[in-house]
Amino acid sequence: MEQAKSPNDLEDCSSESEGESLNGDGKMTESISQDGQGRLTKEQKKELFKPSPLDEPLRTWRELLKHIWTSSEEKEVRNELCTSVLYSIFEDQKNPYATAIELFKVSPDYLVQKKSSLAGFIIQRLKLWMEKSDNETSMRKLLTLDLKTEALKVAVAKHTVHLESVTEAYHLKEDDSMLDIVAESIREMLSKRRFRDAIICATEFSLQSRFSLEDMAIPCVLQDRLSLVEDYVKGDLELGKQLVSYFDYFIGRSEESVAWRVAEYRSQRIMTIPLSKLHGKSVEKMVSKLLSSLGLTQDIAPRLRESRARGGLRHIVQMYYVDGTIDVDNYRDYVKHALEYDKNLRTYFIDYLVKTHHYEDAAHWSLLFHLEKSAPISIIPYLSGAAARLEAEQSSSQSAFVHF
Repeated sequence: MEQAKSPNDLEDCSSESEGESLNGDGKMTESISQDGQGRLTKEQKKELFKPSPLDEPLRTWRELLKHIWTSSEEKEVRNELCTSVLYSIFEDQKNPYATAIELFKVSPDYLVQKKSSLAGFIIQRLKLWMEKSDNETSMRKLLTLDLKTEALKVAVAKHTVHLESVTEAYHLKEDDSMLDIVAESIREMLSKRRFRDAIICATEFSLQSRFSLEDMAIPCVLQDRLSLVEDYVKGDLELGKQLVSYFDYFIGRSEESVAWRVAEYRSQRIMTIPLSKLHGKSVEKMVSKLLSSLGLTQDIAPRLRESRARGGLRHIVQMYYVDGTIDVDNYRDYVKHALEYDKNLRTYFIDYLVKTHHYEDAAHWSLLFHLEKSAPISIIPYLSGAAARLEAEQSSSQSAFVHF
């Protein structure tokens, strides 16, 4: 059979003489000659490249199922009628698996991303019919590697809405030889930037170990598909830790620093979320959500831990100095516990107290943690007074202990 020409090929042919025919009967040449610019119209292209008619009985089956599915019957009646037709078809076929995949491919709503479509219904009913069949075990032998590969190919060709149903109906996970085929299919999706479909497929077949964090997990986060990524990394905790660490880096960074880190994803138009989602409170919430979802501690997210500790200190200062909702003992107990093992946090807190003009308090904590030699210049005049008060407080505390 002669291969049909592409639209571009046909446009190239428009320079030929009017006496030459594109389809052998002169009709197309006449149509082109009537076009002022010598190009095919949209209708002509549609007519020329429309798919060939389906072979029988596939064509009749398709039309019958389509008619029932799109009729005005109630959903329950529609489903019952389609089920009856499909079961009748399956019973008459030597290989119901092959027949079902053909019906699936030619279903009028094959491209629709809805599980409740006719295409999805066909696969679901195949599975139910097989489960009810007395010779399901013997029919499993009909599932050759080629047929399974075809089922996978059809299930992921345009989207992955029906991937789970096809995987179950065709027992794709029960054949280890399918894993390499699935992995290759995922690589093809990635080459076409179908990151969403790729990560769904990799999750379904637990192929996390075959791909890097950058292959699909990070692109999916940058396309606002965090829930898919969570499901994906739950299958590989080490990968989950890497993901948390990657985005923990963004916490506390400037917008310019964040923009530099994701510059490649932005230049390639992979990233679709606004830059604002990767800094400030937004990225903190994301990292926190990942930690919670994966059951991980803040130990692997040091920047989140530090940011939250700083936020807690700012809040306690607000409660003590502005709101007046806690007394000095509770205030100091909280701060002392928070600063006990973190030298960097001590420096931050003293600088924050200076920034908010609480100089005497800043001097107090500088002395308590022996930081007076590196104390900010603005609190030096307050150090002697703070030292006297601190000594008095310690003496009073010791006296009370002895008396007790």
